[in-house]
Amino acid sequence: MMHIGVPTETKIYEYRVGLTPAAVRELTETGHTAGVQSGAGLGIGFDDDAYQRAGAEILADAEAVLGAAELIVKVKEPSAAECDLLRREHTLFSYLHLAADAKLTARDGSLPLLAATNHADPTFVEEGIVHYCVTNMPGAVADAMDKAESHAEASRA
Repeated sequence: MMHIGVPTETKIYEYRVGLTPAAVRELTETGHTAGVQSGAGLGIGFDDDAYQRAGAEILADAEAVLGAAELIVKVKEPSAAECDLLRREHTLFSYLHLAADAKLTARDGSLPLLAATNHADPTFVEEGIVHYCVTNMPGAVADAMDKAESHAEASRA
């Protein structure tokens, strides 16, 4: 069986979490173990106790979560700090929005419509046109999205 790690999401205004307590329960009942970062589910109304009741171990920080995990379940792509914690033997289960990362796409700035924004600063003006390019739209309705995504992810993990 596999040890699954669920770190707190670090993108601005991203309240979703990789797995809900129901998904953790589904996985732990089949023999997997899960480590969830303390506070990871608060943005959608799940406290650490809910995860513990589902069978998860609560860990203090992302370093502890990723240090113990084989499978890492996240909503958004890992931050640079999280990438530093990834090891070759990790399996990452996440939505990857690579177009927003100039280092990964070698973007030259010639396509201004691809400039990613976030919920804190959602628009930019280019050539007199206001552009809205929030990359994590489901983050605005985190509770509903998370329950749907987490159920689907648990069945694939």
